[in-house]
Amino acid sequence: MEKEKMNSAMPCILNRRSVRAYTSEEVSKDAIIQMLTAANWAPSGNNMQP
Repeated sequence: MEKEKMNSAMPCILNRRSVRAYTSEEVSKDAIIQMLTAANWAPSGNNMQP
């Protein structure tokens, strides 16, 4: 089972790209709050919390 997971993840890893084509559209305050909330729940290395 683990090998199947790795095989399905590899194309995503190998074909990833960074898109830097920004628009002038403003980001809503709700979207910013949602992203910051998600970031607060993200794991940190060695549990070194800010």
